[in-house]
Amino acid sequence: MTGKKRAILLGPSVQSLSKIKQILQDIKMDRDCDIIVGIDGGVDVWDKLGYKPHFGVGDWDSLKSKKRLSSLAHITLQKDKDRSDLFFSAVAALNSGADEIVALGVSGGKRADQHLAMLLDCSFISSGDLGLVKSVRVLGEDADYYFLSPRIPRWVGKNLKGRTASLFAMTAKVSGLTLKGFRYTLKNGILIPSSHGMSNVITETSCDVHLRNGRLLVIMPKNG
Repeated sequence: MTGKKRAILLGPSVQSLSKIKQILQDIKMDRDCDIIVGIDGGVDVWDKLGYKPHFGVGDWDSLKSKKRLSSLAHITLQKDKDRSDLFFSAVAALNSGADEIVALGVSGGKRADQHLAMLLDCSFISSGDLGLVKSVRVLGEDADYYFLSPRIPRWVGKNLKGRTASLFAMTAKVSGLTLKGFRYTLKNGILIPSSHGMSNVITETSCDVHLRNGRLLVIMPKNG
């Protein structure tokens, strides 16, 4: 997979195939250019969408037919493990040469603990400790999530005027935080884990988030 820098990871938490199709169209997914990964039951979702992933990763507790694995390159995980299937899928993607992680079908869902684990894992992945990375984002049916760190210090949003954006510190402190194009701007500020950054509003055609230290999560609700 030499030369492929963007990995698109698809999990099983999908409510609407049409919405996932639209997201894939919006990001211009191309199997010849992107690394396509199925996270456990996400392999089934790729099949429904008409795509064959380059490989799958999981303990296969949500995959409908284990026979599917016979025709697919895959990594089988132990059911008893200390990190999520998403985490190990991202590691495999980075090891395959990706430096951009885009995950779908991993947010929302029925279990709040799994949702929180996804946010924490993606934030850690953005640190670059697992491999050099320049972008980590989760594009969901409920919201879009962008993960910043000193490795990924900036996020620029375009054509989002009027949208709600919430910003949360994912470490004990985020410092050197600058916000432009928002109702509540900030220059060289500090954010701690709290509701302090919740429900800001983008007021300009282009908005800019930049930090120096710590890890930050930007959430863009789809209904906001």
